[in-house]
Amino acid sequence: MANKRVMIIDPNMYNRMVLSNILVTNGYSVCYETSNGADAIAHYEKARPDLVIVEAQMPDRDGIAVITELCRKYLDCRTLLMASAGQRSSVCAAMSAGALDFIPKPLNERRVINILKKVA
Repeated sequence: MANKRVMIIDPNMYNRMVLSNILVTNGYSVCYETSNGADAIAHYEKARPDLVIVEAQMPDRDGIAVITELCRKYLDCRTLLMASAGQRSSVCAAMSAGALDFIPKPLNERRVINILKKVA
């Protein structure tokens, strides 16, 4: 999936910066970054990402709700959930909602890229 366009949704600017750096360093393009789900949904059609990476916990709505809405509105939408080890129920719910897989936190470059290659 190298050279593909990725949207990042995470309320934490540092996490967005780290993930963006990992992606760009490995040949991906970050087409849109946002701190909340409502903004991501509003800009999805214009950004048309190949993949959306969604943080599980956000102030406006949780990652599962964002994944559910994106997958319902855009049948070709491909999503990954970012979650900590203790968020197993969120991971299961996200997969049921349409997420392809999850990225464990804290972020690890090798793990992130292996997951992206797996879902390509």
